[in-house]
Amino acid sequence: MKKDRINKVCDRMFGNWEWQHNLNVSLKGCRIIVGWNTNVTRCSLIHSTRQAMFYLIEILNSNTKFLCTFIYAANHGRDRRELWKDLGLFKQIVNDEAWVLMGNVNVSLNLEDHSEGTAFITQDMMEFQDCINSIEVEDLSSTGFQYTWTKSLLNPNATAVKW
Repeated sequence: MKKDRINKVCDRMFGNWEWQHNLNVSLKGCRIIVGWNTNVTRCSLIHSTRQAMFYLIEILNSNTKFLCTFIYAANHGRDRRELWKDLGLFKQIVNDEAWVLMGNVNVSLNLEDHSEGTAFITQDMMEFQDCINSIEVEDLSSTGFQYTWTKSLLNPNATAVKW
């Protein structure tokens, strides 16, 4: 999203919630927007990059705090290497604290995760696996829609699919 539209869109989308974006570090417009209800949570931005926003999140009316990284990774593997490096650096800050990573990393972790299936592990997948291992996090099972869209070169008509 471009700078001239972000305030209008976010004000309409989030209403009286707080929100932040990473437009100031993005080369081609905003890639990540995070919104939260200030009656429920306190979100403190620790660091923002082109592909991730690192937060300390506190759940109000409880003693719950955790670190959270919102991710929208680059489309190309060579550009994602910057994200893997950033996550490795952030791991040094995290130590043994609870850390949630969520978003779109634009690469499958395992063969069975790919929407169209694949017969071999790509270099991008290996680099993602190496990152996950080095920062010592685990992929949790998900429920609900597994894939919310696909852009298939094999079937150009399949551009918006919910499974």
